[in-house]
Amino acid sequence: FQNQEEFKNFIEVKRFFHLVKANLGANSLRDIFKDNKLLKNTMKAICILDGDQNVDKDKIYGIIALPGKNHFKGETGKSPEKLLFDYAEELFNKDNNFWSNNTISSRGYSKEWYLDKIKVPIDKFEKEEKDGKNKEKKRQFNKKLFNDQRDFFDLLFKNWLNNSEHESMIRKFYYDLREMFKKVAPYNGIDKNLWQ
Repeated sequence: FQNQEEFKNFIEVKRFFHLVKANLGANSLRDIFKDNKLLKNTMKAICILDGDQNVDKDKIYGIIALPGKNHFKGETGKSPEKLLFDYAEELFNKDNNFWSNNTISSRGYSKEWYLDKIKVPIDKFEKEEKDGKNKEKKRQFNKKLFNDQRDFFDLLFKNWLNNSEHESMIRKFYYDLREMFKKVAPYNGIDKNLWQ
């Protein structure tokens, strides 16, 4: 990005974040974070939903979303898996140096590998589920494919993060997260001014 200095303060505060490993859906998390008694008495936390969730009215409850929606392009939000599936497809269709990067090629990832292991299974699933009505089945398929090829998607995500085309989405998430940190830090005994 043009101004990396802008994001350096996160390094100072990331040690204060505790990530809860839980398998809860977006609606369940919303219900928990919007419960007035929990919110007033015990819930001084930040809830981060997938990028395909609309959280415009939920920030007052400490709920934000991962990057996944480019407001400048008028995009609808995408889950992390869909975001990376689409990005991989974009890189596949472009003459992009991602595929010739030493780290990528040394691990056996190529356009041919992508076609065989990612694109073909996605296309096959979408053809079989052409009515698109079973969202839960699609979500499970996406998560399984993502987890089965996690090493590739981790590398792809690093590339996505460093692509200047995504700077506005990352910047929005960064500032949303900083706003939520400043809101909950005092309740957790943390100086909110640590993150400038």
